[in-house]
Amino acid sequence: MHLENIGVDYAKLAGRTRPVDWKLECTKAYARQKYEGNVYDFIEKAGICAPEYGTLFGEEGVEPLRFYINNQALDGFIEPFVSGKKNCRTGCENCGYCAMWAKKVVEVDESLAAKHLQKLEDVLNTVSSGEYPRDPNLVSAMKRKYMEKVVL
Repeated sequence: MHLENIGVDYAKLAGRTRPVDWKLECTKAYARQKYEGNVYDFIEKAGICAPEYGTLFGEEGVEPLRFYINNQALDGFIEPFVSGKKNCRTGCENCGYCAMWAKKVVEVDESLAAKHLQKLEDVLNTVSSGEYPRDPNLVSAMKRKYMEKVVL
């Protein structure tokens, strides 16, 4: 509705590599202008949220971090942007509006998030030290991800 009101006639949905069922569900949600469920299901996953991320840590792996964002809990979120009362030109650090909403509507397993943060700190320390990690699980996960195009 908001996109139509500002003159958008077409929108490109991401996800060409996603299954057909996902594409259909996403398209239905846009067409109906309503979705009852976890809107996170429609967000492309990267980094610690990508399914292959857990394999990067081998036997000490941590399952991918998942979020739950009840789409209906976001009702009203966009209104200040549409009405012009909020804009993103001031920068997040000067506003806090989205962060406030995220605290209200985003659910995550805090203990799993803490494990991910620890793993990321470990990776950062390894990179900062100049050591090159030669974990065979990491190498095989990277090769699978990049279809054997990576030579390590």
